[in-house]
Amino acid sequence: MAALINLTALAEKEFNTEIALEAKGFSDAVVTFGEDNVEVIINATSINEQDVAQIQDIVTRNTEVDVSKVVITPVVKEE
Repeated sequence: MAALINLTALAEKEFNTEIALEAKGFSDAVVTFGEDNVEVIINATSINEQDVAQIQDIVTRNTEVDVSKVVITPVVKEE
């Protein structure tokens, strides 16, 4: 039962972080918890340092994960 509660809490953090990223203009963001990091996939060809800082801030506030464990990957979504 504890494992189910933990998975639900992680899914809620992922969802809330994705919503916060979208609200700041990062559409179609995907956030997933890995073994020892949080993977953030952003729909963009590239991102600048200001974008990285903003994404890191949003992710660390919503997931309570250290910034050193946030991995950001820009990817262009194909239609």
